[in-house]
Amino acid sequence: MRRGLRVKLLPYNGRAVNQRPASAYKQFQVRAPELGWTLQRVLHDRLQFSHAQARGLLARGCVFRNGWAQRDAAIRMSLGDQVEVRYDPSLRYSAPKRSEYRALEAGDFVAGGRVLHVDEALVVVDKPSGLLSVHAPGTRSPDLKRRLELRLGRLFPVQRLDRYTSGVLAYARSRAAKEALLPQFRDHTVLREYVGVVLGRPEPSSRTLRSSLMEDRRSLKVRPIRSGETGEEAVTEVELLQALGSVSLCRFRLQTGKKHQIRVQMAAIGHPLLGDRAYGRPSPALARPALHAAALELSHPLSGKRMRWESAPPADFQRLLKQARSGALQAGEPAAPARRSRVGTRQPVSRGPRRNRTRRRGARGAG
Repeated sequence: MRRGLRVKLLPYNGRAVNQRPASAYKQFQVRAPELGWTLQRVLHDRLQFSHAQARGLLARGCVFRNGWAQRDAAIRMSLGDQVEVRYDPSLRYSAPKRSEYRALEAGDFVAGGRVLHVDEALVVVDKPSGLLSVHAPGTRSPDLKRRLELRLGRLFPVQRLDRYTSGVLAYARSRAAKEALLPQFRDHTVLREYVGVVLGRPEPSSRTLRSSLMEDRRSLKVRPIRSGETGEEAVTEVELLQALGSVSLCRFRLQTGKKHQIRVQMAAIGHPLLGDRAYGRPSPALARPALHAAALELSHPLSGKRMRWESAPPADFQRLLKQARSGALQAGEPAAPARRSRVGTRQPVSRGPRRNRTRRRGARGAG
């Protein structure tokens, strides 16, 4: 989808206006040290605009990136991006007030996600699968945080969901609200419930998984530590909800919130999530890991009132369950644990000649 329009621009107040001739024009190219900077920071450092002026110029459609008008102050720069600013020096450009952003209410949809709750301190959204929670450096993939900020102003992430995990996700709307929420996550007083479909039938039907996890620097995958290594503790409560032949529907309650925690721990006990290519194996039944954040419960950062939000699994997850309950799902048995290389990446048990493996690895690096 195009990020802007060449002739008509949509400023923050939602009215389409024609770009009027500007009496000042500035242009520059993004340099290597600025790679990954936000557009607002580049405008501040290169052109000496204040941060408020930069947001005001963006809101009024005065800033162009590679020929397209931009309104997102948090967009990340790539090497060689052409940035142009066309503005009237006689006008005062300032950041729009929070009240000037278009209103957003519970029940509205943003980037395919339904807003479950919004107030002056907190916004809670039912995130669709395939959408990042926050911007990932080095990618241009859309993220939910940016989309919400176009309607609500600046947001502060307090938790994340994997890109292909759907479900309940919260953001703070002020730095003070963030500082009030983070201790709840750190002290494990936030209740986070997930539902997922795993291969096989976990035994016993209710258990608590405890392990130390670490992220491999080369593959960026997460794995349990080995002897002599140090990692971060991960604790997950697992409850079998329904056995469905070759798969099972389980509920997970997080006591900690480490990266890929549920996926790694379930794979480690021989019951990976269905459709998990990274830690299990792909499935024709679902093109993503069968995991959904079903509920979030926390204390409101201002009032202290205990609040809970729930989300039903999306359509692809519901179709999967329907197939499994009807006996039409052929997921197979859990795969045997894969052998690992020295750096912890999963490798097939059957290996070809070392010479061929070296060539394939080189080809991937060259591509």
